[in-house]
Parts: sequence; structure tokens; C-alpha cells
Amino acid sequence: MKAEEWIDNYYLKELTQDELTAFSERLEKDVAFREEFEFQENLRKSIKGHEKDILKSKLQQHEQASEVRKKSGWEKWLVAATILVLIGVVGIGYFSLSGSNLDKLYAQNYEAYPNTEFNITRGEGTITPEYRAFVAYEQKNYTEAIDLFLELKKAEYPEYVDFYLAQSYLATEDFEKAIAEFDRAILDNSSFVDEANWYAALAALKVDKQAVAKKHLKYLVAKDGYKAGQAQTILEELD
Repeated sequence: MKAEEWIDNYYLKELTQDELTAFSERLEKDVAFREEFEFQENLRKSIKGHEKDILKSKLQQHEQASEVRKKSGWEKWLVAATILVLIGVVGIGYFSLSGSNLDKLYAQNYEAYPNTEFNITRGEGTITPEYRAFVAYEQKNYTEAIDLFLELKKAEYPEYVDFYLAQSYLATEDFEKAIAEFDRAILDNSSFVDEANWYAALAALKVDKQAVAKKHLKYLVAKDGYKAGQAQTILEELD
């Protein structure tokens, strides 16, 4: 694995335990690798703080040191490319898609999930809490649906309630709560495991948790499950 791939995978938290051990050993023994890691670490911190002037100074110092050490071609390219990125778009994620691109991916792939579990016509004559919850959901009154689904969860409730509660949070752009409820549906091994993985991935994109999104998308691709083709396309965009 190339040095830049090691470091990228480290920040994406995609290294296995054995790879993490090998990564630590290489940091200790390989001076050039350690210098590149420290450079990228400082660069990431600087980007997050929007400290453009300080960062440009560090890049210049790094480039001067690079010439003294007669750095290889790819390392020179890395420094030059980083400067161009910072000058053009300061503050976006390093070696990752920007927030606007993630929003675009979300918009291209998100569509509200229909009510496939509860036939609201059967509630005629007896207006149950579940009936009222799904009426609110179908009418896109998602805030009301959230309150009603939460009320249902205070007692024994059907497994699909977690999934539709998550959908309601997603529709109101409460992405962290949506992820938590989708994860609950997955852990409970509900009938919506595949769908929950798909929508959890989309919600993760909205909060720039690319590693989390990749985990859910890779599950769908490996299983050839719900939206597997779209999941593969998004993974290719993220890589």
C-alpha cells in the first residue's frame, strides 16, 4: 500500500487492527513516512481552523525542506496540489468530498420512503395511536409523526416503528437522530435492515461522516441488497 493510501485510510478509519499495528511500526521506523504523516496532520488541523496564512507558510517551509531532501515526484505533486486546493477552496475536507458535493449526492439519491406497513383505511371506526402516526406520516406532517411514533415506543410496539421514526427524523433534517434510529432498526434485525442501511448512509453524508456512510454502502453492495447499484455509484464518488 502506498504511503498516501495508508494515511488516507488511517483518517477514514478503514485500517484493520493488523494494519494499524503495521502503520504504527512504520511511523516509528520510516522517517520519510513519519514526516509526511506529520505534515498532513498539521495540514488537516489548519484547514479546520481556516488559518490560511499560517498554512501557506507551513506549506512553503515544507516545500523548501522537500527540495533539500530531494523528495520523489509524487511528494512534490502532493504539496503543489494541496496549495492549489487551499487557494481555490479554503476550509473544505482534505482528500474528501466537500460539503456541497455531499449535499448533492444526498439530493440525487434521497426520496421519502412510502408507508408500506400500515393500511390507514383499517383504522376507520377505531382511531388507534398507530393509525394517527401513519396518517401524519403519509400527510408529510413529520413533526407530528415523530411525536406519535415516540408515544408508540413507550409500550410494546411493532418493529417497523423505529424505521418510520427514523424516516420522520430524516425528513425534518434531524440527521443524527435519524442515524440512531436506523441503527436501532438494523440492530433489531427488523424487516427493514437493507433499507435502514441505505438511509443511514444518506444521513451520514449530510453530516459529513463519510466513513460511516461507506460502512453502510459496502454492506448493501456486498449483499447485493436494496439500492446496491446506487450504493456502488456513491462509493465510487467517495473514493
